[in-house]
Amino acid sequence: MTQIRKTNGCSGSKLIAAFYGLSILFSFSACKKQVNDVLPGNEQDVAMNYYSASDVMEAAYGPSRLVVALYVDQFQEQSRPVFSSTDNKFPYFSFGFTSGHDYPQSNNAGMNYARYTAGDHRMMLTDVNNKIVLDTTIKTASRSFNAVYVADAPAAADASAKYKLLVAPDDRKPVDGKTGIRFIHLSPDAGTLSCNLVKQNGDLAGTQAGELAFGEFSSYQYFGTDELATGGLLRFTLGNATNGVQFDTGVPFDPGRNFTIVISGFRTDQQRQVATGKNADGSVKNETVTINNNLHAEIRRSY
Repeated sequence: MTQIRKTNGCSGSKLIAAFYGLSILFSFSACKKQVNDVLPGNEQDVAMNYYSASDVMEAAYGPSRLVVALYVDQFQEQSRPVFSSTDNKFPYFSFGFTSGHDYPQSNNAGMNYARYTAGDHRMMLTDVNNKIVLDTTIKTASRSFNAVYVADAPAAADASAKYKLLVAPDDRKPVDGKTGIRFIHLSPDAGTLSCNLVKQNGDLAGTQAGELAFGEFSSYQYFGTDELATGGLLRFTLGNATNGVQFDTGVPFDPGRNFTIVISGFRTDQQRQVATGKNADGSVKNETVTINNNLHAEIRRSY
């Protein structure tokens, strides 16, 4: 069955981020059978999946394939982040903007995860000079699954880029005969979005997501065959009547599976100041990058 991966609401191309993990971050499949095997006790009992939804980083670092890092709990001083190495003792992953959004890399079975102990975890996102640009702490519940999203944050035109980290716990409770859908709003300038189901006759029906503001996410809502539109899809429309945003997306009906609709990108063209390296004298090289409008929805299979 063909899956809709991305629906564009505005023009503009979007490079895709590739994640590279360290051997100390053990990935495992999202299959329910394996969950019981990899979350056995009181030590490594939290699962986290990382996902890049930053259009600013893609625009700034994609063409040169530069590398940034997200450190977990420990920061490592170095001239610049490096790709995965079995010799590296620090718990971080680095990503360059080439292909794929996930770390650990996802597959057709759904999201893959890295394992950690439950509790607080400090997350430190860097630029290409290994300077921390976002430093925050998250709390995770015991034996939980969590999706960690790196996204753009609102900023003034031509100002330094800002970023946001959002953690969305996943309940992973499928319902037989129905498909679960949740929404995550990560577009900095789209405004509050109403999330509606498009019925087969074209009428709109409200969803549990209702209206989402930037940085908010909904719980799962489960849809059956009665909600299907033409083509065997669950179709949704996302909009803001105040600023004229209106675009559609769809999810394949797959009974017993859950999907996440990630809304990201910008409604209007943006410019940001971003560090892109160092000059010959060692000073920071800052550049103004243009981010094309590319408001869209990406579909992730979460279970």
